[in-house]
Amino acid sequence: MSDPTDGIMPPALPPVEGEPHHHVHQEPAPLPLPENPQPKRNKKVPLTPREAVEAFAQRGIYVDSKTGSLRCSCNHKPSHKWDLYGYTRHFTFKCHKKYEETMMNEEEVKRLVDAKETYFKMFPVVSESNILRKRKRAFMTGEKNLTTEEVRNQEKHWMTMWKDAKDELRKLRDELRLEADEDVRNELMRDIEGLKNKKDDWAKLLGLNE
Repeated sequence: MSDPTDGIMPPALPPVEGEPHHHVHQEPAPLPLPENPQPKRNKKVPLTPREAVEAFAQRGIYVDSKTGSLRCSCNHKPSHKWDLYGYTRHFTFKCHKKYEETMMNEEEVKRLVDAKETYFKMFPVVSESNILRKRKRAFMTGEKNLTTEEVRNQEKHWMTMWKDAKDELRKLRDELRLEADEDVRNELMRDIEGLKNKKDDWAKLLGLNE
C-alpha cells in the first residue's frame, strides 16, 4: 500500500535566530520626475546703461555723471552687473520700497528726469541697426513679461499724477481767461507755468513725450 504523503515537499522551516539571511538586493525605485521642472535661466546679460535708464529711470535708476556708473537711488550702489531679473528683484527689497514710499517726491522725480536727459544728451543714439532694433524690441517684451504688480502700480501712479496736472491746468487757464485783475492774472500765469513743468516731468517718465 502506497504512502499518501509521497511526493509532497515538507513545509519550509522558519530561519533559525542568528542564522544569516540570504536575500536578493533590490535597487530602490527611481524618484518620479517633477511635473513642471524648472527651466534653467540663461546666463545673465547685464543691461546697458541706456536700456536700464530707459526702462527704470522712474524707479530710481540713473547714470552717475561723475563716474559713468549705473546706480540705484535707494542706496546709490552700482547696478551695472544686473540683468533684467536683477533689477525687478531689487525693486522688491525693503530698502528700495522704503525709498519709493518716503523719498519719491517732486524734487526726486525732477532729479531722475534731469539725470536721464543728461545721459541721453551725452550719449545720443546716432542710428540703430536692425540687430539693435530687434534687441530693443526683445528687451521691451521681456520687461513686460517680468513686470511685477508693484511696477504696474507705480506706472498707474505716474499716469494719475499726469492726468491730475492736465485737469488742473485746464481749470487754471479757464480762470485766467475770466480774470481781470492784473496781479491775480500774473499769479495764475506763474501757477500755470509751474504746473506745466510738473506735467512734462510726469509725461517724460511715462514716455509720452518720446
